[in-house]
Amino acid sequence: MSCFWDSLTQALTNEELRVLDIKRSTLELIKIIKLVNKLTPNVLWQGKPLSPKEMKENYEHVKNYDPKTYNQGYMTSSADPFLILFAELFGWNITFNYNHNRINIKHKKPIRSVFFRASRSHFSVGR
Repeated sequence: MSCFWDSLTQALTNEELRVLDIKRSTLELIKIIKLVNKLTPNVLWQGKPLSPKEMKENYEHVKNYDPKTYNQGYMTSSADPFLILFAELFGWNITFNYNHNRINIKHKKPIRSVFFRASRSHFSVGR
C-alpha cells in the first residue's frame, strides 16, 4: 500500500535523484523530503497562489508525517501537501486526475510536466 510514495519515486528523474543525493528508494525519499521541506510560494493550485496559512499547514503536514507509516497507505488530497512541495522543489507542473477531476498544481517557472492519477484506493503515474 505504498503506491503514493512509489509513484513519486518513479516520477523523479535521475537528475532529481542526484540533487537529493539518494537512490530510487522510497523510504530514503521520504526522509530527505522531510529535511528539505519548505514553504511553497512558487506554486499555484488550480491557478491560484496558496495563502500563507495554507503554505504553513502544508509545511506542518510534511514535517509531521511519520515515514514508518508509508506502506500503510496514504490519503492523498486534491491539494496534497507533498505534491505541492514536489512542484516547488523540482519545478513541476503536475496534472493530477483525482477521481476523474483534473487538478493542476503548477510551478510559476516550470521545468517539466508530471502526470498522476488517483482513485479512492490507488495512486499512480500517468495521464
